[in-house]
Amino acid sequence: MSSAQLTFLGSSDSQGVPRWWCRCEVCSEARETKINARTRPSVLLELHGAKVLIDASPEFRLQATRENVQNLETVLITHAHNDHILGLGDVLDYLRWESANTQIYVPESVLPQLERRFEYAFTGKYANRFHAMPKTFELHGWKVSAFEIPHGFNGTANGFKLKRHGKTWVYCSDSIGLSDALLEQHFQDLELLILGTSFWDESSTDYAGRSVYDVLEALEVVRKIKPIKTVFTHLGHGVDARDAAKLPKNVSLARDGLKLELW
Repeated sequence: MSSAQLTFLGSSDSQGVPRWWCRCEVCSEARETKINARTRPSVLLELHGAKVLIDASPEFRLQATRENVQNLETVLITHAHNDHILGLGDVLDYLRWESANTQIYVPESVLPQLERRFEYAFTGKYANRFHAMPKTFELHGWKVSAFEIPHGFNGTANGFKLKRHGKTWVYCSDSIGLSDALLEQHFQDLELLILGTSFWDESSTDYAGRSVYDVLEALEVVRKIKPIKTVFTHLGHGVDARDAAKLPKNVSLARDGLKLELW
């Protein structure tokens, strides 16, 4: 294993694939041969032995069991939507039963939301585990920048840029309409871009009511900033993994359990 590795614990959008009620072609395939089966979005970073979780999806317990996650040191939360935080209950159980020293960092504007939804997590033995996300900080030799990104109809979220020894990559799971200024500031000279794409083509829908890029729009972002490698995640049932061959050779689709070396 590389000294720095990323694992997609989950790679779906907020509703998972298959959606339990849906009988579309992608959801039907996901029930049968399971090429498209995927759980909601979390990623695990292993940075020189330390384990860092980005987002805690509702399936986090199952994801962590599948990947045999141990000794979770840090949790970074992008925003307070259910698909990114409902697994925090499992993280808090881990803190309690293992007496772990895991620290959880969230955008400052999200702290009040979490305090309302996880009231017990701000008292007693759980106190002082949640912290406002610094704009820049260091994780085991990686310089991390947390920056606000537009989440369309759903407001804003956080993206993360990690840099070490001249290598830079960005995790941006929930965004749409990234401005030229944001692209210039945070998305230049990337070795790796991880970008959310919930559908393949949503051109027939109302842009104002959307919150995540589709694949075709994301490819335009890729053409503009020219990362060396791109992986699309946050994949809903509008993205069929069997269509991955249609993508440029330096662009791929995430899947649950996919591991990437981070140099």
